Parts: sequence; structure tokens; C-alpha cells
Amino acid sequence: MSKKLTAGLLALALVIAVFITAGKLDSRSPADYKTKFFPHLEERSITALIITEGETSVKLDKKEGAWMVSKVNSAQDEQGNFAASADRADEEISCKADSASVQIAIEKIVSMKKGDLVSDNPANQSTFEVDSANGISVAVFTSNSGSAAGILRIGKTGADWNSNYVRLMGSNSVYSVGGGLRYSIFSDIEKWREKEVAQEERETVEGSD
Repeated sequence: MSKKLTAGLLALALVIAVFITAGKLDSRSPADYKTKFFPHLEERSITALIITEGETSVKLDKKEGAWMVSKVNSAQDEQGNFAASADRADEEISCKADSASVQIAIEKIVSMKKGDLVSDNPANQSTFEVDSANGISVAVFTSNSGSAAGILRIGKTGADWNSNYVRLMGSNSVYSVGGGLRYSIFSDIEKWREKEVAQEERETVEGSD
């Protein structure tokens, strides 16, 4: 076999190897820091959530290893954005939260990945209900800081009824996110309360009639 033919075959093999490697890289899932809303967030580091919908806000706060839920006063800044301070809550009601419900919400927040990008235009935020006047605001707090690690805007349900439009505050990018977020993250304090305690209170009230 001539040297030219050998060199040509080696060059061809090298080109084929490059294409195969590139194809494998393209087929791999993107890194978490590219797909997750909170790529460095861990479940154990979350110490509080403040969830706001309209004028209704609740705070889920981890105290001495137990999750508590409080109804708090809603607040917004001059731009209509949620005022994210874990210490600002004026508590009206405080009771033990349902740990299973809290765990589900935390798992969804930590694992939440960006789906299809549906808009980068700020003018479209109201259409997807992820602007400052609509949707649900979820402020996430960690043990590392007194300010929010991030704030999500969860908007209206997508076309498949199992997804929602989501925007991370500070960004104009709106993504479609699956997993039925609105079924797990809500601002109704009664849904967050520990089920056994709530049942006992109802039975006490009914028994006193």
C-alpha cells in the first residue's frame, strides 16, 4: 500500500472519528447549570419559601427541623415585583406544615428544568401570566443568605395541561416547564397545614356543636 493511500485512509478515519465524537456530544443531555433554574441549589440548603398569589402570601419556614406555615402580608416593590425578604413577614397564622407537601414542593423547585423557550420578549410576559401582576411568585431562601436565592414566576397552564410557563425574576426568558407545578405550589395556607392537625381541629369544632 502506497504512502499516499495510507495517509488518505488515516485522514478519512480521523474525519469519521471527529463526526462520531461530535454526534455523541450533541446527543448527551446538557449540563445541569444550563437546564436547571437553580443549578447549585440543594434540598437541604432551603430554609424558607414565600409564595405569593395576588394579595395572598404564605411563608414556609424551617424551624428546629420542622416546617411551619404562616399567613403573611403581601408586599411588592415599586416595579410590582415581590419583595423578597424572609424576615419581613407579619405573621397572622402560624402552624405546623404538612411535611410531605413541603417536600414535594422543594423537590420540584430543586429539580425544575427549563423546557422549551417560548419567549424572550418582555411584552409577552403578561400573555403567559409571568409578569409582576399575574401568576404565582415563589421566593426561595437558603441558609447562606437572608435574601432570596431566586424568585420564580409560575404562570398559566400550558397547552398540554400538565405544564406551566415559568420565568426566573431578573430574566426575560419564559420557558415551558412540565410537572404540574400549580398542583404542588400554591398560596392557600389550608392546603399547607399538617393534615392530622387540621382534621383534629375540624372534629373539635364539629363536636362542640
